[in-house]
Amino acid sequence: MGLPLTLPYVILTLKEFIIVWLNQVLYYNEIYPLEIYDKLKSFDTIVYQSRNPALNKYVEDLVNEFLQILVNGDGHDNGGKVNQILILLYDVKSNKTKKKYVVKFNEMINLGASINDLNFLYLVPEKDSESLLEPVIDIPSFTWNEIYSQLKSILFSQIEELKVQKNGSENDDLFFKVIVDLEDSINLNVNINAATNSQHSNWVKLSVTSEDSEQRKTKVVPIGEVSVGFICIDIYNEYTKSVNA
Repeated sequence: MGLPLTLPYVILTLKEFIIVWLNQVLYYNEIYPLEIYDKLKSFDTIVYQSRNPALNKYVEDLVNEFLQILVNGDGHDNGGKVNQILILLYDVKSNKTKKKYVVKFNEMINLGASINDLNFLYLVPEKDSESLLEPVIDIPSFTWNEIYSQLKSILFSQIEELKVQKNGSENDDLFFKVIVDLEDSINLNVNINAATNSQHSNWVKLSVTSEDSEQRKTKVVPIGEVSVGFICIDIYNEYTKSVNA
């Protein structure tokens, strides 16, 4: 890969991965009509990408805000305090969660002190190339080949699992919501978005209810892990017992 190994480019690569991961979950669970998706390649893997402008903007805005939180926390130099990001698929009639898709972040470090801002997330890279060139990463074994190899492997495993569950799943009327599990010290009701000068108004803090904490019969399917440099993530899926039982 010809790109310089800098923190902004690595963050953009993580952005691409999360967007692709989310789109595959929506596609294989047929949350939206399959006709709105095109087949393309990402991480040297065949994936499906929506061509609906409104949906694509929603997903990109969501992932951009998530990366702001991952890197900068709530803007007070307390990044690295995201535990996991989850896609919950729930039955719209019963409001019961049927499936969970989880990216868990392990030992994430605070990157906020290493980068001035994340404006490059919102700009066309070709027009903002200077902000992508620093800082250069110098970590043993942290190379583009290793980054792409591990992300490609875990993406392939996720897609194969999505195909399996699609063939055996019930025809529930499902929709989705995205939840970010943070450490309690993070407060998203503050202004941290330097590019848009706006608050995280799209995020709502949830409390754990007795219903949420009920013991449910579930099936957990580990997908795999990525461990390269400061990117240490586990991916797993969780289904209610009736799904793929």
